[in-house]
Amino acid sequence: MTRPRSVPREGNLFVAICPLCTKKRLLKNNPGPRRNSPCTSCRRKGKGSPKFHLPPAGLERYQEGVSAAQLAREHGVTPHAVLRALTRAGVERRTMSEAVKLLDNVSRANARAQQLRESGEMARRLSAGHQRIDLTEWDGFRSDYWARIRSSHAWDEWRAKVYKRDDYRCVDCGRASTRANRLEPHHIRRKSQRPDLMFDVANGVTLCSECHRAVTGQEDDHIARFEALVAAAPR
Repeated sequence: MTRPRSVPREGNLFVAICPLCTKKRLLKNNPGPRRNSPCTSCRRKGKGSPKFHLPPAGLERYQEGVSAAQLAREHGVTPHAVLRALTRAGVERRTMSEAVKLLDNVSRANARAQQLRESGEMARRLSAGHQRIDLTEWDGFRSDYWARIRSSHAWDEWRAKVYKRDDYRCVDCGRASTRANRLEPHHIRRKSQRPDLMFDVANGVTLCSECHRAVTGQEDDHIARFEALVAAAPR
């Protein structure tokens, strides 16, 4: 490869000058385009690197009590970079005692939240908020019966066994799950009529969302066909 003529030399060494501190370096190998890069000392001191500027929303959040470490994680920089950005923006930084007090408040808040979750009070407050009523007016959860069934562990186990038996493919069209057409479990005999078969693997087949919509409302017409498919499926 032809060496660029623009690289000056001193004897058998190539000359590279740091654009920040103008320090001259003598290199054994041709630096090429790197001849204009900062030297190791300037890179170590952070010279020449773009300064991090905290957006106005971040400055306001710091003043409201968000820690510099939290802001650093959100912006992908070091806490020291956030502190330098606060100084450049003229924001008064917290003292060490104030930072420790803030951490204590966060710890107490986390402990209180954990206590509310364990006692069930958190769930009651969220339920009241979803119902748009005051907690004193709350008289129970408003969750649909079938929604509770589908979110149960027994439902997850039954669905997984049905999918595995059918090789994770729709028994009608043979397609696997895609983002636009996901797999869904289908009860051969309606769970509203036969709740005793709700978690019976032999009473379920795997259908894609399109095929499932096609049989919805006509479940009784497909009972014999689906039961034959389940009987013929490998064990």
